[in-house]
Amino acid sequence: MALLGDVPDMMKRGSVKLSWLRERFAVIAEDASAEVVRRHARAYLLHLLCCTIFNDKTGNSVPLMYLPLLEDLDRATRYSWGGATLSYLYRQLSIAYKSDAKAICGSLTLLQVRWEPYTDDILQMLPAISRQASHLWLSRVPLISFSIVEMHVPDRILRQFGRVQRIPGPVDALDCVTRKGRGHIDWGRYFAHFVQIWHRRTDYIIPPDEKTVDIGRVEYMAWYWSITKRYIGRSGFTYDMRYEPRDHIERSLVDGMKHLHMMATDGLQDF
Repeated sequence: MALLGDVPDMMKRGSVKLSWLRERFAVIAEDASAEVVRRHARAYLLHLLCCTIFNDKTGNSVPLMYLPLLEDLDRATRYSWGGATLSYLYRQLSIAYKSDAKAICGSLTLLQVRWEPYTDDILQMLPAISRQASHLWLSRVPLISFSIVEMHVPDRILRQFGRVQRIPGPVDALDCVTRKGRGHIDWGRYFAHFVQIWHRRTDYIIPPDEKTVDIGRVEYMAWYWSITKRYIGRSGFTYDMRYEPRDHIERSLVDGMKHLHMMATDGLQDF
C-alpha cells in the first residue's frame, strides 16, 4: 500500500472499501508534497476506474490489482484502457445473459449509446485524443484485462466504419478463466500468446474493400439469412403470416386503424 501511503484497518480479498478511499483522500493539504499529491491522484483514479469502467457487483469495494498500473502516472496514459473496458464489459455480458443472473456490471453507459457510422463530418467534430490511432479501430485482436481475454471483431460491424459488410470470420472460443484462487498468477505470462498478438495489432488490421463490392454484399446477405433465426417459436411449426387477434383491445386498435385508413383513402379520392 506504499502507492497510497496508508492501509485500511480491514481488507477483504485484496479489495478496499470505496468509502475508505473517499474518507481518507477527500481532502489534501495546500502545502502537500509532490508524493502526497501523487498518492491522492492514484486514489482518485482508482476510485474512478472502479466506479465506471471496472465496477463490480459488490457496489462498494475496489480491487487493488489496478493500483500498480497507477504507480507511474505518465506510463498509465499509455495503457489501452478502452480495450480493457470492452474486454471487461463483454465478459460481464456473457455472464448476465444466463437465466440465473440477477445483476450486471461493467461500463453500461456504452450499451445506452446509439452508434452511428463514423462519417467524415462526425470524425472532424471529435477531439484529437479520440482520433488517435484510428487505423487500429479495424484491428481484429484480443482485448486483455488481467484474467479476461475477449476478441475485438470489427469485421462483424464493418458498416460502422463506412465499409461494405462481408461474411465475418469465425471467432475462436476462448476459455473463461476466473481470478478466484489464482491471485499468484502473472496474467501477462499466462496469456503470453494473446499479448504477443496485441503487440502486433497493426498486422491484424482488416484490409480495405475490394472491387467486387456488390458480389460481397450478395454473399453476405445469403449467409446472414442462412444463420439468422427470423421467427421465435417451436422448431418446424408453420406460422400463419397474418394478424392473429389476442384480445378485444388489440382487435379494436386494428379495426380503428383500418377505419382511419378507409377515411383517408376516401378523402384523397374526393380531393
